Amino acid sequence: MTMKFYRLGIGLLIISFNLLCSFAQEVTLEGFKIDTLKKDFLDRCVLRVYYDTTIKQDTLDKNVKRGVTLLQIGKKSSKFVDFFQHYTDSLHDQMARRMEHQAIASEVASYQFSLFSKIVFRNQVFRDYPTLGRNVVRLGTELGEFYSYDEEQVSFDWDTTSKEEKIIHGYRCHKATCIYGGRVYTAWFSPELSYKLGPYVFGGLPGLIFEIADAEGEFAFSLRAIIPERGNEDPIFWIRSSNESFGNKEQAWRQILERHRNILFEIDEGKFIKEEIPYNPIERY
Repeated sequence: MTMKFYRLGIGLLIISFNLLCSFAQEVTLEGFKIDTLKKDFLDRCVLRVYYDTTIKQDTLDKNVKRGVTLLQIGKKSSKFVDFFQHYTDSLHDQMARRMEHQAIASEVASYQFSLFSKIVFRNQVFRDYPTLGRNVVRLGTELGEFYSYDEEQVSFDWDTTSKEEKIIHGYRCHKATCIYGGRVYTAWFSPELSYKLGPYVFGGLPGLIFEIADAEGEFAFSLRAIIPERGNEDPIFWIRSSNESFGNKEQAWRQILERHRNILFEIDEGKFIKEEIPYNPIERY
């Protein structure tokens, strides 16, 4: 199997190759805890796959949100996450080291918030976790909450009878279609990379998914870059969150839909307004 690798094309992702290696002990920076996130180490990443991602978060809005998502592939498990979520989570300790503890806490917090605000796809997927053959899916909100569940890995009923092919980044890709979560998807996968994985929970094809999009054009993932991991720079980890609740799949989706319908904003001390945030779920329930 010959692998072809491509440059990411935007400066921040190039710089992230060195910045995304943070996995150290807690460091305090002028009274501000830089690494306040407790992590569970799951695996060592052997391949990173970046996808250009477009999402139509609000069906009444003609505009789409554009971002980048990351699939970390390890020997035993994998993680799919928004790049800026991953970058924010990984930044804390590395920033403290690079700034030699001279940064102002407010500047650090402001920079982290600017990264957090760039997150487009707030759901995370951990495959073969907590056990082989199961996934943990975390449904995230714009306020940093998670509604999570674990399930057996999805068995997709892919239709691979199409003879259509196309070249994507130098790889010969084949067409496949399926129905999942109330949407019809078209995927392009390449047997040249034998990983049976792809964005979000998608997988099960005889090769890595390079592109996948629903028929309505509301969710689309398109390969941007493939980077092999050298050494131990990029661990796959689980960030523990105090703002996380676990249930079954139906409960988690019901909770996150209800959360977007009932967002409270404080406009003055003791005074709140209730607002519904547009939410077009990737899985319809």
